[in-house]
Amino acid sequence: MERKGILICAGYFYGIPFPLRKEDLIIAVDGGFRYCQEEGITPSLILGDLDSLTASFSENPAPLSYNIFSENPKERAEFLSESFFQGIPLKQLPVVKNDTDLLAAIKLCLEEGIREIHIFGALEGRRFDHSLAALQSLAFLTEQKAKGYLYGKEELITALQNGSLHFPKGMQGTCSVFSYSEEARGVEEKGLLYQIDKGCLKNSFPIGVSNAFTGEEAEISVEKGMLFVSYGIENL
Repeated sequence: MERKGILICAGYFYGIPFPLRKEDLIIAVDGGFRYCQEEGITPSLILGDLDSLTASFSENPAPLSYNIFSENPKERAEFLSESFFQGIPLKQLPVVKNDTDLLAAIKLCLEEGIREIHIFGALEGRRFDHSLAALQSLAFLTEQKAKGYLYGKEELITALQNGSLHFPKGMQGTCSVFSYSEEARGVEEKGLLYQIDKGCLKNSFPIGVSNAFTGEEAEISVEKGMLFVSYGIENL
């Protein structure tokens, strides 16, 4: 069974709807460590700039002005230090960086050869911009040919690029499909209440919102482009 990445972030956290395995890489992303403590989860690693974990780690204040494109940013964030926090390995990132803590955690999973990543506590937090950043991070890992899932309170979001997504019989509730690309071409939605045959979805027109499962097998596919697909966690 393939190793999974489990990323627990500092946004609103509603639990993990499946059992954790000892072989999975569980990363507490910054303040997500608090949720691990509350839920009795021992993470494999704590990663972040620690700005939302504890003020005592704030040793790298941001300058008044910073040109994010002037420093020839590297593919992955550099770690300020690697140590331990409450006996758990800790990789501290600088506050001033181009990767978010979540994106740095995703890249670490990919470096470890992990191709399926489940992300919790990255949606519905106090800052909507963090939710948008999480969606862009989901798009990034999809571009790397990995599977990613973002979990909210009642729904999860995954992404699909130039491929298909199959749903078995018995699925219930809504299923929404949005184009992340400017255009997603050759889109098909089969077995859902509203069906599309070789259609084109645009990221400026939310025609794919609030479709629904019918209890039959369903499939969503796209020939060219990237889609975001959301559906209910109760279907897991």
